[in-house]
Amino acid sequence: MKGVWNWPETESEQKKTVQKIKGFEYLVAILSAVAKSKDGLSNAQIDIASRINSQWNTRWPVSELLGLGLIEYKVHLFGDAGKYTITELGKSVLQSVSSQLQPKPPAQH
Repeated sequence: MKGVWNWPETESEQKKTVQKIKGFEYLVAILSAVAKSKDGLSNAQIDIASRINSQWNTRWPVSELLGLGLIEYKVHLFGDAGKYTITELGKSVLQSVSSQLQPKPPAQH
């Protein structure tokens, strides 16, 4: 996505951003994994759940999703790992991306 670090204000730009997100499987995979988690996911858990298998390669899409405001990071005190959770905007975008990825049912005659 080459530096789309904030959520656009206009609806047309938002639609373009959703299309860009849809084009990057890692962004969709991470957003989906975080959405499925009840309590959020740590860095290592995101890496495993998204099947990227490289925490270095996971860092970029997580930063992108944070910048867009689709996920947020919650610090846990007393030694527990911080966790990423999905935001309301993230849920909305994921629903939009997921519906676009679903094959359309064949027309019935």
